[in-house]
Amino acid sequence: MMAVLPWVLRRQRYDILHATEESVFLALLVKKLKGVPYVYDMDSSLVHQMTDKYPFLSRLYPLMAWFEGQAVRHSDGVLAVCRALEELALRYAPYQRVVRLEDASLLGGDHEQGIDLRERFG
Repeated sequence: MMAVLPWVLRRQRYDILHATEESVFLALLVKKLKGVPYVYDMDSSLVHQMTDKYPFLSRLYPLMAWFEGQAVRHSDGVLAVCRALEELALRYAPYQRVVRLEDASLLGGDHEQGIDLRERFG
């Protein structure tokens, strides 16, 4: 993605970027260089994911958490998929706009439990 990004940005002007997972750091770079805002779709904590999978990285936890916090602080909003990520984003940036959009099951079931986003957010 990083190799293609400069080419894409030269061909098209974007009003906002939707950044998921580690692409949030590319979006942060684009915001710093081009002023294009981004929304961070926080599907997991990259820091927790990395240190859980590679325990030897736990020594770098503070540095990685700082980077993750920067991604949250400089975003124009965070979409969190669960309460834990919503709370984590707010710990990084208490002033940040954070919306929790919990994952919807694709297994069927009662559709009445779904949230009408237009109704909820106008």
